[in-house]
Amino acid sequence: MKKIAILGWAFDPPHAVHEEIWKMILDRKDLWFEKLIVVPSWPNDYKVFKTQDEFRRRILEIFMKSFNSYNAELCPVFLDWKLWPTTTRWIDDYFKATLGYSPYQIFGTDVIPYMTERDPTWYVGRVLPKIFIKRKWYEPDMSQVDNYVLLEPNFDDELRVNISSTQVRENIRRRIFIWLNPEIAEYIRNNNLYL
Repeated sequence: MKKIAILGWAFDPPHAVHEEIWKMILDRKDLWFEKLIVVPSWPNDYKVFKTQDEFRRRILEIFMKSFNSYNAELCPVFLDWKLWPTTTRWIDDYFKATLGYSPYQIFGTDVIPYMTERDPTWYVGRVLPKIFIKRKWYEPDMSQVDNYVLLEPNFDDELRVNISSTQVRENIRRRIFIWLNPEIAEYIRNNNLYL
């Protein structure tokens, strides 16, 4: 059985910290993850995206190129969000059916309170295998979850620890393109996205 991790975040847009987290997980030899599968989330009751689907698809394709030396892939099944909702349970059900087991899913520790709120069965919080990325600004209550690995990124500057796609979009509106892959920054500029 391959040890696989699923990264199912919004990537609106994907930025340097997403890339660093993936590489950190794959570079950790003690975890032995063989592959990362990227599952972009799509609109739901909790998330409205800031650009159109076709632009998000292209940005994700560009972003995945930066992982050509790593074993990472974009899961095309979930690119059509009208067919496949991207809730944690749907993603888990899909991969259990295709792989025969539940791969690890990656979350920030700041989502722990929502796991029980949005999943009254507690399956996600208690049963699903998880990797939590510790956020320095958030002290999680780890007693609410089981079956997890907790990773603390060792970024070289405090800004990187707390960066979010929301902050990246605010910078783009000000025409500041830091924390973005240069090819993604060019694509966003050329298509006037996130303005």
